[in-house]
Formats: sequence, C-alpha cells, structure tokens
Amino acid sequence: MKKFLFLLITAFAVASCNDDCDHGFDGGGINSDILVGSWYEDTQNEEDTYSPSSAFYGKYCNKLVQGEGQGTYRLDSERNRLTWSYHVNGMGMTSDWKVRDITKYQFVQYSDVAVLTYGKIVETYNMNGGATQQINFTELNVQGYESTNENIATVSSSGLIKATGEKGTVYIKVKCLEATVYVKVIVGEDYPDLWIDYSSLLGEDYAGMKNMLGDPDKANENNNGYSLYVYVTELHNILGGLRISINSDTHKIDQVDMIIKEGVPQEELLAYMNAHYFRLPGNYGTQYHYSTSSDLEKSRAVYALETSTTSDDGSRTILIMKEDLYEELMNTDPVPRFSKFFGLNKEQVNTVVDDRGWKYYDKFDNYSHNGSVAYTFAGYDYTNTIELVYNTDNVVSQCVVYMTSNTPDRLLLKYLNENYIEAENENTTLKLVYYNSEKTIKVEFEILTKALYFTDLTQKAFDRVILGTYWKGMGLSKQQVIDMFGEPYSSGSGTDADNMTYIIFNDYIQSIYFYMDKTSGKVIQINMQLQDATNDNEIIAYLNKWYYFLESEDTAQGPRMRWLNAEKPENATLRATYYPDYNMMVYGIPQ
Repeated sequence: MKKFLFLLITAFAVASCNDDCDHGFDGGGINSDILVGSWYEDTQNEEDTYSPSSAFYGKYCNKLVQGEGQGTYRLDSERNRLTWSYHVNGMGMTSDWKVRDITKYQFVQYSDVAVLTYGKIVETYNMNGGATQQINFTELNVQGYESTNENIATVSSSGLIKATGEKGTVYIKVKCLEATVYVKVIVGEDYPDLWIDYSSLLGEDYAGMKNMLGDPDKANENNNGYSLYVYVTELHNILGGLRISINSDTHKIDQVDMIIKEGVPQEELLAYMNAHYFRLPGNYGTQYHYSTSSDLEKSRAVYALETSTTSDDGSRTILIMKEDLYEELMNTDPVPRFSKFFGLNKEQVNTVVDDRGWKYYDKFDNYSHNGSVAYTFAGYDYTNTIELVYNTDNVVSQCVVYMTSNTPDRLLLKYLNENYIEAENENTTLKLVYYNSEKTIKVEFEILTKALYFTDLTQKAFDRVILGTYWKGMGLSKQQVIDMFGEPYSSGSGTDADNMTYIIFNDYIQSIYFYMDKTSGKVIQINMQLQDATNDNEIIAYLNKWYYFLESEDTAQGPRMRWLNAEKPENATLRATYYPDYNMMVYGIPQ
C-alpha cells in the first residue's frame, strides 16, 4: 500500500519480507471482520479502507510522503498482528504491524518507531461550498467536534458542518468518551491529495515554518530582500523540495515554491489543480493560475502552475503566493482590493494590514461615531490611501479609497462600469452610484473629490456623523483650527472678527465659516451652510440624538431651533442653532 512510507518504516527495522514468507500463521483466531470499513489517522493524514474480501485501499499525504496504493490484508487477532501484502516496482512485499485495543470504532497500530491511532469513519458527506450538514452519529457518548481543515469545512459545538468555500477533503473529528471517530466531508471531487496545504505557511514567521516543516536543509539570509530557505523532500512522490521566502522587512512568509519532480505528468497536475482549486481566467506566459476560493477577494492564496520544463533538471514549479501579492503582479485595476476587510474587527484588520505591509496613517471620529482608520500603501499609480469605517458592531462596513486629483475620470468610469452596475436613478450632480450584481456592495463615486465609497450592505450600517465634528473648533486659535481641519479655502478680516472659510461639498455640508474674536483670537462662532437638498427631519433627528433640545421660536429670519450640549443650561458650553429656511447650522457660546 504505502509505497514510500513502507520503505521508510523498513529502514527502521520493522519486520518486512517477501511473498514466500508465511509469518508463522496457524490460522487460529483470525477475524478480520472488525476492520471492514474506512479508517483515518490524523498524524499521517492517512485513510485506509478494508473490504470483506481482504482487499484494502489507502491514500496518505504528509510533509514527507504522498501516495495511494492497494493490496490485501490479514489480521491475526491472537498474535495481534496486521499484515499487508502489496507490490512495489513489480516486487511482492509484505509488512507487519503490531495492533492493540481493537474495537468497532478505534484501534492502535504500532512499531518500535511509530504509534498510530486509527478512528472509524462513521459518516461521509459530499457537499457544495456554503452548504451545511448535521452530523447524525450518536452511537457513542459524543463530547465535542473538531475540523482537521477549517478552510474547507467548519463544525459547530452541536455538530453542524458548514462547507466554507474551498474544495478538498476534510475529516471532522468526533471526540467521544469511548473512542475518537471521524466524519469525512468531500467538497468538490474526492481526489487524493498530491501535497499537504503548504499555503498555510503564508504569513507565518520562521518559528511557524520550523513548527510545520522542521529545520531547513539550506538557507540564504540575503536574497533581494528575502531570506530563502530550502527543504528537500526526496521521499515525496510529487515534490522534490520547497523554497520558502521570508520577507526581510515583515519577517513573514510571502511565497512558497513547490518543486515538482521530473516526470510527473502535466495532465495529473492540471487534473488535481482543477479538482482542488479555482482556475483564474487567462494564462500568463506558461503559467496557469488558481485561487483557493471562487472569490479571489476571499482567497487565502493563489497558485501559479508552471507548465514549462525548461529547467536543467526537468522539474517545474508551483508558486504559492498571497492574494494581494498576486494582485500586485497581475492586477491592472486602479483600485486596491478591499473587500477582505468587510466584517473584520479592529484586531483582525491590524493582522491583515500588517500582512500587506500597509502603514497606519490616522484615525478619525468625524464620519462614523464608531470611528474610522486610514492607511497608506504603495504600488498604485493613482491612489495610496484607504479609510476603513467601523459600524455599530465595531466591524468594517465601508472602505473609502481616495484617488489622486490627477486620476483620469475615464479610468475610474472604466473600472466601475466593468465591475459594477450603475444605478442611474440614484445619481446626483456630485455623485455616481453603482452596485455589484448581487446588490451586496454599493459604490459611490464622489466626482469632485475623486473618492470611492464601497459599502458592504450585508453588514449593519455605521452611525454617521452627518454634521462632522467641526464644533470642536469652538475656542481654538486660527492655527489650531488649521492643525485640526487643514488649510482653509480662504480667510479674511472683518470689523468685529477674523474668518476662515472651508469648502466641504459632502452629502450634507457645502461650506463652513469660522469666526474669531479680534481681541482673543479664538473662535467664537461657527456657521455651517448645508446642502440645498438637506432633509429637515433628518437634521432635527440627528441633533435630538446628540444634544439637549432647548427651544423653538419664530424670528424675523424665520423659524429657529436651538440645542445645548448639557441637560441643564447652566452647565452647557456649546449651543447649536438650526435655521431650516436657510439650511444653516450655527454653533456658538451659550448666552
């Protein structure tokens, strides 16, 4: 069965001989029925199936070896021996294992160098990505569940399996008082693995690499900004070795090169890639590209299969890289990929930002009451800043991409029309609105500022600060206002007060005027001119939410409504006045 694993075990003096050896069996006490069925051993990632006719089939895949095989088996329950008979290179071989603790659901197979515990596969399910399935096994006292690969399927504490979107085979460990058994879940084709999930190395550091693969065979500590580590996997059927690239700046693994041995048929590689991954459109030279998810935005990794065998040793490579590195190499869109941030909390965002090498720029509280954070990055011709906006669940529900002022409108319109559907009935003179085909993402293109607002409609909305935090300018000097809000559009001097003007042009505000007392040089009043289409009820509801209502009265200038920032007037330090007829907000000092 285990073509290379058997040879490895033989090297450690586990009993093995040819077909002429009778092993001293006398035929007494042999009962193989208890082994009939399929079993899984997680340390070797091995599944073995024993039939009633004494035939067996097995497949296995770990960091050293990979393969599948078949033969016959014999269990001597009196002598606690399990014997496999198989062929390697045309030669008949047998291998003996000692066995113990054999039950209907679990047994231990061991030698001087290995102890392997097998659990019965009690249920098998074929699932599609996103589907769910309840585990029905109740014959033992179940204590809990655990997935061997949550990238393919997760399992809840109640035994509900969910296929998370990637393809492959995963085993759900069912932990019981009496034994540990397994549920096999197949997403896509039941295709034997050609290699383990080396993409899980991406983002790991040196310690994480050693934990998975052990000490490297070769190392190069300075290779164009990367530390390069080589592993030789001579016993593996498919792989001759691995090259691991660790970024010298982030100290994280950016790339894994799998070296495919000479003679491995390209058809076999392509069949496996198509069964386990999602083909990306187009070819890039002699490479075929695949992602681990049908949605590239959600893909953990991208595989680049090199179809050429022009290397001196006849080998080819499969390059594994992170999705954003692939984007840098292949993407021509003017906008960076952002949707991976949707639904992440601040700690999770920090992890993704660190992996991408983005830099913290600033945080703000004048747009969402739950805050937003801006980051800068390199690699794009027309943008280097993105702002992530947090909603009432404190997860990202909106990403704002700030394009440079010299970004051609035709470039942005081409990008939007190729990737989204315009909602013409929602357009205004200042903004174009688009949606994706599922209407789960809304895109707003602010024409004047050249900012793109991407909102995840599946998340809760954020609590928007619709009038900003310009009231914070009260009592500040001219320079302090500039430090807080930037350089003004214009400034001037009046009889009683100096003034500074800011042009805003967002959904609610046209312009803001800061008036500074001539004597003190401090801001004593802020006038905010709102957009003509401003909804009075929305403004009033917003002010009622954040301030204490004081009074409403008719004046020579029309109706006027006032709020204070404290419940008791004597404690208030700020007065907010709204003039509906003029779309004007005025902040001042309470009198």
